[in-house]
Amino acid sequence: MDKVINLIGFKVAGQMVRYLLLLMLCLNPIFLSAQNYPTRHFTMRDGLPSMSIRCVYKDSRGLMWIGTDAGLCTFDGKSFRIFKPSEGLTANKIWAIAEDEEGNLWFGSYGDGLYKYDGIHFKRFTKKNGLIDDHIRVLCYSKNFHCLVAGCEGGVS
Repeated sequence: MDKVINLIGFKVAGQMVRYLLLLMLCLNPIFLSAQNYPTRHFTMRDGLPSMSIRCVYKDSRGLMWIGTDAGLCTFDGKSFRIFKPSEGLTANKIWAIAEDEEGNLWFGSYGDGLYKYDGIHFKRFTKKNGLIDDHIRVLCYSKNFHCLVAGCEGGVS
């Protein structure tokens, strides 16, 4: 019986030693130093329409789309392009972006419905067109089912 108790005590002590070694390894400052990746910060002075970024999406052509509380813009790696209401996108709060198989981009706005962009024109869809709500928070295009799913405040469309 004493041998069994000693073996159990040895196993517990062995586990504690392993945990202590693991803890010392993790707390060693050499291992805590992270890699430094080059970063650059962008603000409204650089061309962003707002500092309230709601979504970022990289399309199939490599262009970055940025939805903010003050509109939509693109970033090509050098400069920003802000879409104006005269181009057909009248929404300010762009909270979701998705792309379908044909390369059309879809923008969910918070309060102004859904926009489809074919690269030239914007087309707007609202509750009048069948959306459950005009306050879109999330968009996802399903390649399996060939459909766009919009998560709204009132449910899913």
